[in-house]
Amino acid sequence: MDATRLWAEIDLSAVAFNLRQVRSCIGTGVDILAAVKADAYGHGAVEIARELVRCGVNMLGVASVSEGIELREAKISTPILVLGATLPGDVPAAIRHCVTLTLSPSDILPVIAAETTRQGRPAKVHLMVDTGMARIGVETSMTAELARRVQRTPGVTLEGLATHFPLADGEDLDYSKAQLVVLNDILESLAREDIHPPLRHAANTSGLVLLDDSHLTMVRPGLSLYGMYPSAAVARRLELRPALCLKTQIVYLRDVTAGTPVGYGHSWTAPNDTRIATLPGGYADGYSRLYSNRADVIHRGRRVPVVGRVSMDYITVDLGREAEAAIGDTVTLIGREGDASITAEEMAEWRGSIPHEVTCSLGARVKRIYVRSGTHPPAGRAGRLVEV
Repeated sequence: MDATRLWAEIDLSAVAFNLRQVRSCIGTGVDILAAVKADAYGHGAVEIARELVRCGVNMLGVASVSEGIELREAKISTPILVLGATLPGDVPAAIRHCVTLTLSPSDILPVIAAETTRQGRPAKVHLMVDTGMARIGVETSMTAELARRVQRTPGVTLEGLATHFPLADGEDLDYSKAQLVVLNDILESLAREDIHPPLRHAANTSGLVLLDDSHLTMVRPGLSLYGMYPSAAVARRLELRPALCLKTQIVYLRDVTAGTPVGYGHSWTAPNDTRIATLPGGYADGYSRLYSNRADVIHRGRRVPVVGRVSMDYITVDLGREAEAAIGDTVTLIGREGDASITAEEMAEWRGSIPHEVTCSLGARVKRIYVRSGTHPPAGRAGRLVEV
């Protein structure tokens, strides 16, 4: 695929800067598990993980065993934790690649035990406690017994105990605080039985920013590492730098007269004579159809509207009747150009969603180009340091 069709410039310096901001928020003595699941929220798991490891994160968080194996095959040796559920068939590969599993569902423990014996390799596990998410995790009433079972299982070590916040983004901190009370009660109960999992974690980005008591011994930042806040309700305690810019270029220009319909369904008709630019990119690339007649892009430092329906492969924009433009001009879909900017948070509002979905949606056709601040490719050209 031509790298200049549609590309994402990902600033590794911004990722490193954001990690320093997280460190400044949590202070010393607290480990950091960096969430690189879902291809590092669309930023490219391998290159992002390498940068985070270079900057000293203690652990990497993935959603599945296969995501963990991808990092291992890239020669990344930092501890990796599968934050989600694991199917029995994935356990052998997890043990073989030294990928730590979360006990969810709890009946995976006998499978892990059998595999450690078969391979002659020990395993560490984390126990995810469901304190109010009702998604995955062990019920609070069953936690102590499962922890005891792990303690009695040869070759398996209970390394961590964790929970997850469904409402830590500023909407209802009392609920999250109540979850912490439950988790701490469980930890105290286990301590009386001489069970002391060294890694205790609950805080995602919202939690680490809003709830200092949730830092425990490890935090799990995700979105903040990529320079975004999960919601407007989360206090801007951290100075974050967006790591991703999404760009394309003009491949076709057409001057149209007033009354000309544009795109599938003729959902937009030119109210005046104007100039329409066609851009490579569409919903197959993660640029949602919901942006039709709603979003803006940036051309030559000026925001211009998306008009007509976003299709599978193309976007059309209204440059205006007098606009100067040329085939090959760079157009910014996410990012800053001059004084104009479009953030993932703004794009999330256009599609009635969250910024996580905006970047996670970016498809395989979007070329990832890794840069460091000061090394961005010139406008109109997709130069690169590293491609994946």
